[in-house]
Amino acid sequence: MSPKRLCSLLLFIGFAATRFDLATTARILGFFPSPSISHLIIHAAVADTLAQAGHDVTIFGAAKNVYPNAKYKYIELEHKTLDNNIVTSMVKDSAPFYKQFGNLLKSIATSANDSITHPRVLSFLQEHGPGDFDLVIVGYFMNDVHFGLAAHFQCPLIVSFMIQPVMTVNRMVGNPTEFAYVPTVMAKQKQPMDFVARVKNLFAGIIEEMFISVFSNHLQQNLYV
Repeated sequence: MSPKRLCSLLLFIGFAATRFDLATTARILGFFPSPSISHLIIHAAVADTLAQAGHDVTIFGAAKNVYPNAKYKYIELEHKTLDNNIVTSMVKDSAPFYKQFGNLLKSIATSANDSITHPRVLSFLQEHGPGDFDLVIVGYFMNDVHFGLAAHFQCPLIVSFMIQPVMTVNRMVGNPTEFAYVPTVMAKQKQPMDFVARVKNLFAGIIEEMFISVFSNHLQQNLYV
């Protein structure tokens, strides 16, 4: 081939290469075990957006698929209805709030254990190992035990949360807890807060930090054993 033809060929290849957009796709696992449909709507919307962008997304969910036309693969897990058994009892039960909340945390831990030990999940984990997924997204609802999925697949972890960050989420991402002007979920105060509201917010934060977080972490740690 003459130098002129070779030069023309190289120029054509170079020009053609610039006409194509290179894309990198990832294999992503979404684990959304909360039985609440409202939680699943938010988490699955994130997964659907990633799937539409061309990523290979697989989801485990504890309810019917809320986006039947989505491009992700969906695996439904049968679950014990947390909503009926716990939330209803919290409304009707006259027991002190701290006892009701303790029962709620225990039920969440039980639900987390049921989902991670579900036969479909166990079979999936046996068939897939390190390198099979590039990213794990966990729908968070005080289910820290599911973070172990990222360790199983040896890949990064993203936590998907539905509302404003709670103290546990702040601790994960390094957000400072500013009781003086950032209302906590438990305190149910609104900005701007006056002095009384700030005092209530402070006490709610102390309760969450010293009791609720400690008890929740204790329950989750027991699931690792």
